[in-house]
Amino acid sequence: MSLKLDWCSSEAIKYACSQWHYSKCVPAGKATKIGIWEEGIYIGCIVFSLGTNRYIGMPYGLHSTEVCELTRIAMDRHKTPVSKIISIGTKMCSRHSPGLKLIVSYADPRHSHLGIVYQASNWVYCGTNENHPHRSPAYKAPGGKIVQWRSMAEIIKKNGARYTRAGAASLGYEPLRFIPKHKYLYPLTPEMRELAETLRKPYPKTMPQ
Repeated sequence: MSLKLDWCSSEAIKYACSQWHYSKCVPAGKATKIGIWEEGIYIGCIVFSLGTNRYIGMPYGLHSTEVCELTRIAMDRHKTPVSKIISIGTKMCSRHSPGLKLIVSYADPRHSHLGIVYQASNWVYCGTNENHPHRSPAYKAPGGKIVQWRSMAEIIKKNGARYTRAGAASLGYEPLRFIPKHKYLYPLTPEMRELAETLRKPYPKTMPQ
């Protein structure tokens, strides 16, 4: 099996996310974009960015330039294990950003995700974001699609309303009960590995009830 990971365009990321990711959207802000090819055929992407949480590095004493989030793994049918693709992608990201010390990712139980690919890649599981002080709600669109808060804010702004639950409701969007996401860490330095190990918890194996 011929596998290739290489830098790719924003257009390639947009296509992969719209076709093969449950969110159907591209992460906001500056990102490191990596395309995936098998046998010369484009099958998806992996994206690293700051994500929606500007406080992502605060619990670890890191500045925004020292931490990033793996925000998208969007793939068509494939033969290569996702854990191998993540391993190659994280190495590319760390080489591209030499000051990077930690990569964070989340698995969303709302979409039946436990983070199995991170477990297979030996990431450190540190629990959920249940107690995060800046957690934000998701919304259910009239057609049933789940919309995260940043996308909801953009939708409300385009419609000339204020970003409030009432504003979302006026457009037919239903605020959803907050469901904590599983949080995984991939340390890139000895200091971060030592810190991450103090936070390690057993991998989740079942979905919350």
